[in-house]
Amino acid sequence: MPAGSDPVVGFDIHRGSSSDSANRAFRVANPDFRDISIRLEGTYNGGAFTSVRDVNAKPDVPLSKPLTIGAGGDDVTVTIDMTEWFLRPNGGLYSPAVGNSAGFVRARIRNNIRNAFRAFRDKNRGGKNDDDR
Repeated sequence: MPAGSDPVVGFDIHRGSSSDSANRAFRVANPDFRDISIRLEGTYNGGAFTSVRDVNAKPDVPLSKPLTIGAGGDDVTVTIDMTEWFLRPNGGLYSPAVGNSAGFVRARIRNNIRNAFRAFRDKNRGGKNDDDR
């Protein structure tokens, strides 16, 4: 990647398919993930919920500062801020249970998940942005 570029980190979020041996092994070991890519369990307003997503996405996460990759490579950390997943645009939260059904709320939650990823240079793998030091 040339110096001065505006690089991004790209990766895949997808449901495990039965056509790929690694995905098949994952599905056998984790049957709760059949035909879904994200599973979140928790409580909302005192009641238990399970929120499942069948998100298939290839997000490009911008790095906090441009990164020049040399012959030896570089390390990057990707974080996910889950506090934003169920957040309404004007405050408050969407019910995770409502988000399991097709419609507007599900689409908003899907977009929130995609936008919750951050990436930064982390050569020492300490979990903190090297450019902030």
